[in-house]
Amino acid sequence: MRPVQINHWKAFVAVALLASGCYMKVKIDSGTDSPNGDLRLAVVTYSGRGEGYDERKEKEIYVSIYRRGSEPREYLYSKQFNLVAGELDWDIAWQSPDQVKVDFFEFPPGFSRWSDAAVYRKAPTIRLMTMTLSRSAGEKPFHEVTTAAR
Repeated sequence: MRPVQINHWKAFVAVALLASGCYMKVKIDSGTDSPNGDLRLAVVTYSGRGEGYDERKEKEIYVSIYRRGSEPREYLYSKQFNLVAGELDWDIAWQSPDQVKVDFFEFPPGFSRWSDAAVYRKAPTIRLMTMTLSRSAGEKPFHEVTTAAR
């Protein structure tokens, strides 16, 4: 019987890839189209490296509004900020094609953003921050009208 030969380089790469999974960030994203379908507000969040999304730690948040169908993407608003939260979620509500509100909230321990109670809006929540973005009709960039933290 022939002894098994191990390619040390392949073994090192395999171990490195498996170990790097502990240092990955968790990404959650979603968006909502404006009432006329021309624009989209998107929210993308990342947990810290090696942290679960449900851990009450600092999250990176990216909020952007862009014109749908534009190549390259035409951004009318873009902002990055950090927020300390556990199981973070948000609601996007367009009042018109020129005004939108984003409510950021977290679920208390024991509730997941993927649970039936959360999906059907029956789970308790803790409000963290509200952003209202607006623009004058026909104006290209959006700006923050209000940002209220709890």
